[in-house]
Amino acid sequence: MTKEYEDNKQVEIDDNFIMSPKYDFVFKYIFGNEKHKELLIALLSDILTLPEEEFDEIEIINSELIKEFKEDRKGILDVRVRTKLGKQIDVEIQIIPTEYMAERTMFYWSRMYTSQIKLG
Repeated sequence: MTKEYEDNKQVEIDDNFIMSPKYDFVFKYIFGNEKHKELLIALLSDILTLPEEEFDEIEIINSELIKEFKEDRKGILDVRVRTKLGKQIDVEIQIIPTEYMAERTMFYWSRMYTSQIKLG
């Protein structure tokens, strides 16, 4: 602990404070950052029970689901990746249960799926 002064009052600061990755922005910073790609690979390997080699050449891509029409809903994923085989994976963290989580997940999945459809 160190002591600093703020508005002429002494405030104790915990120098060992680590923000929890359960917070959305911390999760995105850790797992959606090229600098920490090895952590993302380890996470995916553990969750999907696949060897880390399966995620060689993994690419972190734009997590925003682009609207096709003005009235479409916009979606922003926590972390979106593409594998070397071209498969996309949405990595989300959700701590607090929400009433519409299943619907939101299906919306994200369907937008990712349809964005990959090729002509022909």
